[in-house]
Amino acid sequence: MILKQGVKFIGIRPECGFAMCVVDSVHQGLFNRDAVITSIRDRNHNVTGGHPDGSAFDVSVRGLDENETTQMRIECEIQLGQEWLAEIHDRGTENEHFHFQIRKAVRATLLSR
Repeated sequence: MILKQGVKFIGIRPECGFAMCVVDSVHQGLFNRDAVITSIRDRNHNVTGGHPDGSAFDVSVRGLDENETTQMRIECEIQLGQEWLAEIHDRGTENEHFHFQIRKAVRATLLSR
């Protein structure tokens, strides 16, 4: 796993750290290279998207075609389970990336503890 320069790792939820390892393992298995984490808590994000409380992260899709991104999303959904949302954001733009976050209902339960 590679953290893009400037990515803030401090303050993430433990579940998010585990999920990043799972996503990196899937990426390694499919493409034989490290996943690049492009954002966790480091940029201005929508407050409902999980980044501000450390329960979401983004991964680069640079170098992957549409079939490969779909394959990765499906495999990550299988490995992470129903508690996680896996989406592709900004499709077709220079900023296209995977967005992974703990689902809102699960996050609400975790944050209330």
